Amino acid sequence: MSQSDDFERLRRDFLDREYRDAYAQDFLYTSIAAQIMTLREQRGLTQKQLAERIGSSQPHVSRIERYEDSGNANWSLETLRRIAAALDLRLRVSFESFGSLVSDSVSFSRESLQRSTFEQDEVFRPLLSPSEEGVLHLEPVERLQEQFRTWLAGDGSVLQLGRWLAGYDLPATGDEEPPFRWLLRAIPLGGERFAVIAELARRIRELLLQFWNFTVGPDPEEYRYNLLQIAAGLQNPHQLQEPLFSIFSTLRDGAHASDELRDALTGALIRNQEGDLLRQEWVKFLDAGSHPILPGDEYTGFAGIRSMAWTRSGQRVPDVDAIGMALKVIAAKLESEAVREQRFADLCRDLHEMYRDAPGFSYNLILQSKAWDWPPWAADQLPEYFAVMTDEKDGVIEGVLALKPQQPIIFTYAPKEQLGTLQLGRHKHRMPNVSQTIVMNRLLQKASVELGERGRRAYAEVAQHLRSSGIGIGGRLPNLV
Repeated sequence: MSQSDDFERLRRDFLDREYRDAYAQDFLYTSIAAQIMTLREQRGLTQKQLAERIGSSQPHVSRIERYEDSGNANWSLETLRRIAAALDLRLRVSFESFGSLVSDSVSFSRESLQRSTFEQDEVFRPLLSPSEEGVLHLEPVERLQEQFRTWLAGDGSVLQLGRWLAGYDLPATGDEEPPFRWLLRAIPLGGERFAVIAELARRIRELLLQFWNFTVGPDPEEYRYNLLQIAAGLQNPHQLQEPLFSIFSTLRDGAHASDELRDALTGALIRNQEGDLLRQEWVKFLDAGSHPILPGDEYTGFAGIRSMAWTRSGQRVPDVDAIGMALKVIAAKLESEAVREQRFADLCRDLHEMYRDAPGFSYNLILQSKAWDWPPWAADQLPEYFAVMTDEKDGVIEGVLALKPQQPIIFTYAPKEQLGTLQLGRHKHRMPNVSQTIVMNRLLQKASVELGERGRRAYAEVAQHLRSSGIGIGGRLPNLV
């Protein structure tokens, strides 16, 4: 069928309002998923690398790129904004006529989804790459990337790294961008990025261990500031948490540092945490609104608590109890503000984006709102519905689906015994000799009756998780109709 035939067919089909509305929604979700994957591949990024840039996980990016007709999107506007920033693009949201949808659908292709980076944009390229007759000029970032690759392939001396951090041997561009930003830009975007970050973090660790005894250039303050800032940007707690904590300990013991250095150290400590080593320091911010050594307020303490996590099976697992406590403090700070609901909701939304793949996070956070006795207005900012689907545990599939914590539906299925259960409140229904498909059908019925349309959407999340994880291979799971 030709493009003109497609155009005429869609023009006729769109006369049906219900059809064009449904088509518009499906095209929106499908095109966003396809464009994110296209742009990621265009820039040579893996799903894991993109996830690291937006503070999420590889399974989350995989779900975004693999849109299925579940009736709801796998992203929020904030997620799209972060992806745009990670891909060096702007995000545009606009309202359009249905006529443009016909044209967009007919011309839909991989090429139509590609976009240039800022440095490649023809509007800005002449400003970034001034040329002289007979001389080939690489862009400053590309030149530094070449220097960076050569350095890594050679001895990778920390002395050269120190010189870069002090502002030496960097591209002459005439601007005042700090050295640490140039070095972060020099990290390649392709498949080698993760290995390069690990190698760079190892060398940064060496410099951090000599923080007070080694410096380059006439301005030790600038060098140390850039060293701490690049440590924050690398976010590699495996290599950097220990030396950063050692620097903090020397400040605690009386070493002198400027406010700028202390501020940079705070950011580096927040972004390089493995476990709860710094919990008592973040609690000091929350209790007093300040810290005896580090600059900041209650929000600094919350940022530190939020980023405390353990890596288990490649996944970041947060300290939900500490987060619940920290959010209670923030709620008290916001109590008298006119926009308290919006600000608190933004914090909760960012948390869910950060840990949406952590098993049971949504459910556990709601339980924390009760355990820490949040004010009702704060608890109301948590998601209207949530769906928790754990992996198989001891051969049993477990899950929770609920609208807030008031009506949780807990379900399990043991494939070996072919035994399923559904529990609503104190009432537990056992289903012997059943398949997983039957259990999921009953769950859909129960969600629809008890929770309405929002329950059906929550069910869709559970079903999609089952499909993507392979747990549901034993039988066809019911789709929403």
